[in-house]
Amino acid sequence: MRHRFLTGLAAMVAFAPGLLALAVSGTAAQASPAAAADTVAASSSPSLPPLAPPSRPFAYNVTDTSATLAWYRHDNEFRYELDRLVDGAWQPYSFLPINSTKLTGLSPSTTYTFAVFAYALPNSGYTTSPLSEPGSFTTLPPGGNPPPIGGLSCRVDFSSYYSGGFNAAVTIHNGGTVTVPSWTVTFTLPTNVRVTSVWNGASTISGSAVTIVNAGWNGNIPPTGSATLGFAGTDAPPLLPPNDIAVNGVPCAVFAP
Repeated sequence: MRHRFLTGLAAMVAFAPGLLALAVSGTAAQASPAAAADTVAASSSPSLPPLAPPSRPFAYNVTDTSATLAWYRHDNEFRYELDRLVDGAWQPYSFLPINSTKLTGLSPSTTYTFAVFAYALPNSGYTTSPLSEPGSFTTLPPGGNPPPIGGLSCRVDFSSYYSGGFNAAVTIHNGGTVTVPSWTVTFTLPTNVRVTSVWNGASTISGSAVTIVNAGWNGNIPPTGSATLGFAGTDAPPLLPPNDIAVNGVPCAVFAP
């Protein structure tokens, strides 16, 4: 389905963007009933700027049949249209009032690609955003056990949520045949998230970029061995975890409540 901006609408008449049936190449495109309760007022100005697109969607809590998908939002956003890439074409998947959703009924060992539109708040001075950059993830094999990984792998568990803060435990595993002499964990902080302490490593923070290197005593990881570290931070809940946590450049699996 191709998305188009609607023009020529009557000023200040309420429209439900998720419920409009548009004739596209002779086919009526029906949207999710989840949008039934929400309407957007058409502006009398035809030249309003679009919202900035939401961030690229990212997945965490990935299993063989489910995943949590989230994206970072901007001001003046009203609700979202989540689209899935199917056979090279974007298709509406769901309409959402918040910037995260749990996907269920997925197929094991399958790669999924999603992107997001943001609808503007009425009278905000903006129109619907362009489509975000696409984000992809692959579900685990049947049974939910990750495939063996040669070399380093990493798991991050966000837990111990409390008002205004969180903890994160990081486990680095060496599945290779040679000792890893050192490790570096990197990630980018979402807006308004701050790292306040790190343990079992030394951190450097430059703007939103965080780098954690091994301590003097836990850099060497022998074959089949592991190293653990952690960090704490502050945020206004609910927290969306960083979408790019990696160890020595290898993406980490992320799990959060």
